[in-house]
Amino acid sequence: MSACRKVDAPGLSPSIGSSLQLLAICCIDGLLYLLALSILVALLRRQWLGLVAMGIVLVVLWGPSNLAIDLPLAILSAVFLTVLMRIGLVAAVAYFIIELTLFRIPPLEIGAGMWDPRSSPC
Repeated sequence: MSACRKVDAPGLSPSIGSSLQLLAICCIDGLLYLLALSILVALLRRQWLGLVAMGIVLVVLWGPSNLAIDLPLAILSAVFLTVLMRIGLVAAVAYFIIELTLFRIPPLEIGAGMWDPRSSPC
């Protein structure tokens, strides 16, 4: 009997369902952010004011209250808003798909211990 634990993988059907759910979530999120951005631009009557206000909203929604994390998050939200305003909704949905897919990928461990067969639990 092996001392290794079996890793429970979700299987094919849950993986396909999760991928389809990811597409739906990205489409809905892209539309909601475009709606909020359009409303802010209409209320403030200037495109750049709407972009700044939406950037502030995104930083508040996406980020914690840590300046070291908020600054890169503000840059990320500015990139997202630029993609949304200049290229369009399809590009924003593609941006969300890439971002959410990268957040779901487990982190890679590149430590030296994983390459040493003596330190392996198996």
